[in-house]
Amino acid sequence: MSKMCNQNIQPSTLIGEYLADQFGDLKSLNTQIHPQDEMLLFLLDAQRYEGQEEQAMLAYFKSAQEIVDRVDQAIQWHHRGWHNIGRFLEFACGYGRLTRFWREKLDKDKIWASDIYTNAVNFVSQELGVNGIYSVVDPSSYHCEEKFDCIVIYSLFSHLPADRFVQWLKRLYDLLLPGGLLLFSVHDQAVKPPGYEMPESGILFVEQSESQSLDRAEYGSTWVTEEFVKGAIATSMDDKVSYTRIPRAFTLQDLYVVVKTPDCDFSDLNINFTPKGALEDYFMDDQGRFFLRGWSAIVQPDHGVAEIQVWWKGEGGNQLLQKCIPSTPSPKAAQVLDIDPRWTEQAGWWCAFSLPEEVDLETGMLMIKAVSDRQKERIIVLNWMKTLLPDGIGTQPAPKTTWKDAIRSQANWWRSKVLDNIWSNNIQSNLDRATLQATSDGPGMILELEGWVVALHSDITVEDIQIFLNGTLQQHCLPTCLRPDVAQYWGKPNYVYSGWIAQCYYPEAMKPERDRLKIEILDSEGETHTLCDRILATLL
Repeated sequence: MSKMCNQNIQPSTLIGEYLADQFGDLKSLNTQIHPQDEMLLFLLDAQRYEGQEEQAMLAYFKSAQEIVDRVDQAIQWHHRGWHNIGRFLEFACGYGRLTRFWREKLDKDKIWASDIYTNAVNFVSQELGVNGIYSVVDPSSYHCEEKFDCIVIYSLFSHLPADRFVQWLKRLYDLLLPGGLLLFSVHDQAVKPPGYEMPESGILFVEQSESQSLDRAEYGSTWVTEEFVKGAIATSMDDKVSYTRIPRAFTLQDLYVVVKTPDCDFSDLNINFTPKGALEDYFMDDQGRFFLRGWSAIVQPDHGVAEIQVWWKGEGGNQLLQKCIPSTPSPKAAQVLDIDPRWTEQAGWWCAFSLPEEVDLETGMLMIKAVSDRQKERIIVLNWMKTLLPDGIGTQPAPKTTWKDAIRSQANWWRSKVLDNIWSNNIQSNLDRATLQATSDGPGMILELEGWVVALHSDITVEDIQIFLNGTLQQHCLPTCLRPDVAQYWGKPNYVYSGWIAQCYYPEAMKPERDRLKIEILDSEGETHTLCDRILATLL
């Protein structure tokens, strides 16, 4: 690990690509990680990342992004931008997992970083150039002469016993300027582990943590009720204070927003979360098509994932391979995120595509993005494309041929079934297949559709294939699957990637004999072409 930690991350790595995509220019961002950084060591020791150092480091930066995003939104709300902050303190900064990003937003002279680990403070001071303050166990002995416009404390109060919780809250509040902003996170009682009872005091403290050196009687694991936090704020601060709670703002931790002013109006504070997600299953069939299945959800009520995007990223550029809408129930998402299953009734997603023949599997990356209905995006999967081949981990047996062999072997493959063949000045399209399949995740079924579409003019492209049930958009996709038969029929090699396959959830209450399926194709000229508009039962 030390070799990876002591070098700046290059753009050609997974982490470099991730940072460039999410944060833009990498030239000014310091990406060095200290070998003793407990956040990375914890991830490296986790069973999920066993033997996968690069994925553990990616998780390190992804979790940082989630925290930075929430803090940024709170500061934009209260201070109307980072430029209005004169002094900023990150308390319990560790080895700078977040501090490196504050340096992108503020001048180093405006940032103070404090931690009980002297090596950590020395590292962020020397590496990032910020002001360092050594912390202590007892808040009454904490020496700091500065006052701050904003103080951020992530994942400290989720480790403190009751007395230290209140004492540190008071000490840090005393360092806040009038009108200043204090942001801290806690574990709410809603995420306490099974087998533990919440004491009447409203705080559960257990002497266990990921720290390898701190006294666990002072730094363990803590879960609290909102009533306890409310009481701690009342005890620690004068009456010139306002606060609000943002549940699950950091997935498993709540965010408390404290403003050093009375009667603050929080009604316009809207913290929009970014999606979480995972790739659960993938395989390639004997026609060279890849099938991906996963989930994506947001730990926020009345808030969902609008789209999944699958990208290939390589030396020759980036290419959107497929897109889809999460539409199926996902018990796995509810289990992983520890949330109400009702929040994940449309978290499952599925898509199909074929890789362009020019893709270099040795240098290319597969990136899967989730985009929320409030236009917040997050990379949920980023890995080398070669990890998909040759064996995969799918429910289907892996093909014996490579994906390029599969493309070449289909030169004379032909599919003759035609249902709705449409013609227009710009678009030729066909729906080959419509089937209803049982789902293993509960009631309801899966509607699977397959077809192809080509643009007859070289200056026109197909932008979207949209699938409606009874007038409601249920799914969309791109024509990126192999169809050499279409290319052969039209005598145009560029039509070889004209196929599409899409799935959407079909609830138990719906009836094929009365439900209407409509498929529309949008082209780059802004024209809409109706491929199919029929009662579903007539297509099955």
